Amino acid sequence: MGVLSDVKAISATVRRLREARAAKDRVMGDIYRIRDGRIGEVFPSMFNDDFPAPVMANGIDTFARDVAESLAPLPTFAAGTQQMTSDAARKRADMKTRIVYSYLAASQVAARHVDACDHWASYGLKVTVVEPDFTEKLPRISFVDPRGVYYEKDHWGRMRHYARVFTRTRAELCSLYPHLEPRLTDPQHGKTRNSEDRLEVVHWIDSSRVLMFVPDCQDLVLHEAKNRLGEVPVSVAERPGVTEDPRGQYDDVMWIQVARNRFTMLAMEAAEQAVEAPLALPNDVAEVAIGPHAGLRSNTPEKIRKVGQEIPQAAFAEGSLLDAEMKAGARYPGVRTGNLDASIITGQGVRALEGGFDSQIRSAHDIFEPDWINIIRLCLKTDETYWPDVEKETDGRKDGVPYKLNYTPGKDIKGDYTVDVRYGMVAGLDANRALVFLLQVLGGGLLSKDTIRRELPFSLDISQEEGRIEAENMRDAMVQAMAGLAQSIPMMAQMGQDPMVPIRQLADVIKSRQKGKPIEDAVLEAFTPPEPEEAPAEAGAGPGAEDPLSALLGGAGGGGMGGLPEGVAPGQAQMGPGGMPDIMTMLAGLNSGGGPTTNVNVKRSIPA
Repeated sequence: MGVLSDVKAISATVRRLREARAAKDRVMGDIYRIRDGRIGEVFPSMFNDDFPAPVMANGIDTFARDVAESLAPLPTFAAGTQQMTSDAARKRADMKTRIVYSYLAASQVAARHVDACDHWASYGLKVTVVEPDFTEKLPRISFVDPRGVYYEKDHWGRMRHYARVFTRTRAELCSLYPHLEPRLTDPQHGKTRNSEDRLEVVHWIDSSRVLMFVPDCQDLVLHEAKNRLGEVPVSVAERPGVTEDPRGQYDDVMWIQVARNRFTMLAMEAAEQAVEAPLALPNDVAEVAIGPHAGLRSNTPEKIRKVGQEIPQAAFAEGSLLDAEMKAGARYPGVRTGNLDASIITGQGVRALEGGFDSQIRSAHDIFEPDWINIIRLCLKTDETYWPDVEKETDGRKDGVPYKLNYTPGKDIKGDYTVDVRYGMVAGLDANRALVFLLQVLGGGLLSKDTIRRELPFSLDISQEEGRIEAENMRDAMVQAMAGLAQSIPMMAQMGQDPMVPIRQLADVIKSRQKGKPIEDAVLEAFTPPEPEEAPAEAGAGPGAEDPLSALLGGAGGGGMGGLPEGVAPGQAQMGPGGMPDIMTMLAGLNSGGGPTTNVNVKRSIPA
């Protein structure tokens, strides 16, 4: 078949897919207009000229935004496995991991994934297209609005073809494709059509070609290119359900939102009627004054009153039921909006209220994981297919740390498109509960600190942070050693050593710290011995000649264990004798009634 006949067949396929999805398209259009604040276009009979828009919050839009923000955090991507033993394999895996993160940074995926998750909740689909950017020579990840998207998969779930239908004005198309302006303006009819007419454009992708054509202009082809990948570079994550077409999370709550608005309108109308109700007057009232502070003369003033307009309590109860039904239909717990029953005061109660929300986040992430694996596979394949021998310089961000990267796709990817995607064990939990859970697991000895750091709900450089923690611990130990040396000075003086040597060294440390030097540099400078002078050794050099730092570290003249005074155990140099607790430690105790206790028993002992 020729090119024209192929386009005719493709156009017929698109029409068939649109007819099959007509009902789904209507629902997606209604959801979009409701979220856009145009609910009156969906339910015109429910509104009037006085109130053309709802008088209450747009619940569907509020729910959808919160769900999207909870789903949006990206997983972690890692090439290779933990069982890799050779340095070369680990280096290759780290290189490919950095390549993947450079794709994400170039496409600004972290910021745009919120919209993709919004599409998932609102329409039941998350559509991702991987396209080659020939200007920057890298693959681009695009999240497409599912409205107007049609596709078919084979029985193994592989994409057969993909079509996206959108509109552009005739003037825009003529500007983009000036050589096709005669066809776009339809010269066969002898006149130029309105330039502001919106024409439907079809973007078609299958395993062999990428095509763009205009059905309204006799299937005019705007652009055609060969698909060098040999497969459709589109990944679609579908919300699970029993129907053939995925349904959005809010398809069943549109009418409930309209009913809530209707009850609110009735309540406002009842309140207005109550305010504007007529006066009931006795027969002796001849004149009726109108306006504020008006007076009425009557022999029986107690009979003057407004005609009662009572609002039945069932109306308010029904409004609460509709609100609860809307949250139940949207699987959105009331605790997310702060609507927390005062009787629920325990963490277990709040967790039970949010259980359904956490489960839907977790189930969505389970579906997103294979979707991300497919997206990254398409990116790596696109990079190697179109630019195998191009040496690239790019940048990215991994674990919160930016980096520069030089790589060649043909050499560094080499046909390996696999990558591991994990959302972690605390996915779906808020940051506070995730931290408590991780600390409990760590306290129970079930996981290592390194694993806990990798599961934290924020990005950080694990290796760099571990080095910082170790440095802080070493500095704390050095400060502890200085405090021990200070408490050892009286004991050293009693043993005949010169106390001015350690006093001067400690003073030098304090002065260096006041000048901003790190503790390690200050200690190293103060305790570095001077250059030895070539002089005959003095006979009878006593214990006073011993280096006080050696005494501190456990030398012969150090007094107690590790140079500490008698009665001070290691690690208690900054405490009282025998490790007597400070005021904070004393107030940290609780008695059986739950109140603080300040009873202190001092017991001096030296550990064996």
